[in-house]
Amino acid sequence: MQTILQAVSIRNFKKIDKLDLAFDGYSYLLTGPNGVGKSSVIQAIMMALNLEPVTDNLVTKGKDKGEIILKMKRDDTEYSSTVKLKETKESIIFEFINET
Repeated sequence: MQTILQAVSIRNFKKIDKLDLAFDGYSYLLTGPNGVGKSSVIQAIMMALNLEPVTDNLVTKGKDKGEIILKMKRDDTEYSSTVKLKETKESIIFEFINET
C-alpha cells in the first residue's frame, strides 16, 4: 500500500505567491537558480505532511494568510491535506485539515 502525491497547491508561502503542480508519475526534479523557492516547495510539502516544522517567515511578505494543499491517492482512495497559515505580529496560527 503506497501513497502517491498527485498535486500540490501553494499560496503565499515564503517566496511563493502562487504555485500549482500536478504529478503523474513517481520521480520529479526541481531545478532553478538559487533563491527562487525550490526548498520552499519541499518545506511546504513536508509541513503539510506534518513531517517538518517550519517556524520562520512562513507567509509571503506583505500577506497575512497562506495555504498549502496536497492531493494524494492511496489504493483507490483520494484525499487531501491542507495547512492554512495566518501570521500576525505576535504569532503564527496553523490549521491542519485532512479530508478523504
